[in-house]
Amino acid sequence: RLTECVTIAAAVPREHVPALLAAADVLVNNMRAGAPDKVVYEAGAACLPVLASNPVFDELLGGLELPLGFERGRPEELAERLAALTALSPERRAELGAALRERVAAGHSVESWADGALAALRG
Repeated sequence: RLTECVTIAAAVPREHVPALLAAADVLVNNMRAGAPDKVVYEAGAACLPVLASNPVFDELLGGLELPLGFERGRPEELAERLAALTALSPERRAELGAALRERVAAGHSVESWADGALAALRG
């Protein structure tokens, strides 16, 4: 039963986010298309696998061992993604999380943004 392994809860205070991510197996982000939700980057930086419906994350989540994007409003597709993650060994999930961390560090960290800003200024 889904209710035995999934928790859907209210908003979490910012100071509780690190502990929540550390205790989770996956972050599911079902945000509408548009601006990125920083929790996806935070989860990826914490080596946590992420499933997201917002196409703004296609580059971050694409081209990995498993498809991590899903279409908003298609719960069967989300269920398929969750089943595929569940089928991975803990080691493979950790490798997937590490790949996301590398991508976040390379393209979405403060350091990468600062490097981009400096490069633009140097023109």
